[in-house]
Amino acid sequence: MWDVLDRRVRKRYDVDNVNDLKLAFQRGWARIPLGVIRDLIGSMRRRCMAIIAKAGGHNRY
Repeated sequence: MWDVLDRRVRKRYDVDNVNDLKLAFQRGWARIPLGVIRDLIGSMRRRCMAIIAKAGGHNRY
């Protein structure tokens, strides 16, 4: 989720100070489609298994 939010904020908002950043994150969070959230939740098992397989080391996630 943090990656999705970060990309949205960087792409759509100009941030000059902490207040701008706070507003950008709030607006960006509110505009993340439910389908994106569902896809991330649906991929959690696969992501966790990849982390376990690499014993916590570097993986594609």
